[in-house]
Amino acid sequence: MSNSLQDVQDFFTDLNAKYNMLRAACTNDTDRTALELQYSRAQAAYQTSLGQTLASDDPQVATLGTEFTAASAVVKNAVEEMGDMSKVIDGITDAVNIAAKIVGFACPGVII
Repeated sequence: MSNSLQDVQDFFTDLNAKYNMLRAACTNDTDRTALELQYSRAQAAYQTSLGQTLASDDPQVATLGTEFTAASAVVKNAVEEMGDMSKVIDGITDAVNIAAKIVGFACPGVII
C-alpha cells in the first residue's frame, strides 16, 4: 500500500510547482478563483499531513489511497493536455476532496 499522507504531500508539491502555469492558463476570474480555492485547500492538506501517521491496516484508508492515486492521475493527464481549464480544476477538486478525507483519518476533526 502506498503511503497516503506522502501522496497528499507529493500532490501539493507538484501542484505548487505548476500553479503559476495553471493560473496563467485560466481565461476568466471564475476559473482563477476556483483554482485558488483548491490550491489553498491542497496547501492546508499538505501542512496538516506533515508529521502525521495513519494506520496502514485500515481498509478505508487503503480505499481512499487508491481513489487518490486515480484522481491524481486524472489531474496529471488533464494538466498535460491543458485543454479545458474547468476540467483541470474539476480534477484538482476531486483529488483535494479525497486528500481532505485522508488527512481527516490522521487528524480527526480537522476540516479542509
